[in-house]
Amino acid sequence: DVQQNYLTLSQESEKHGDRGSLRCSTWGKKVSAIHKSIIARYEKQGEALFEGKKVWVCEACGFIAISEEVPTMCPICKAPSSRFSLIKGEV
Repeated sequence: DVQQNYLTLSQESEKHGDRGSLRCSTWGKKVSAIHKSIIARYEKQGEALFEGKKVWVCEACGFIAISEEVPTMCPICKAPSSRFSLIKGEV
């Protein structure tokens, strides 16, 4: 289970005081949950999920945003909009 793996990583990171690994684990848990949610929504809505929207991915953490405009900042890792790549839709 992905979430259990992130929990184990978090615990080990805390035990060793490794803030970088702890941050990576936290981001990973959040992004994995968002990906799972997007997949569930796509299974229900199909391509209608993307109507009038673009799909952006944060190059720093993998967060996926489905919106008309590029996010101003990544809600997961706080990367600026310049770190987002358009993967579906037209600019």
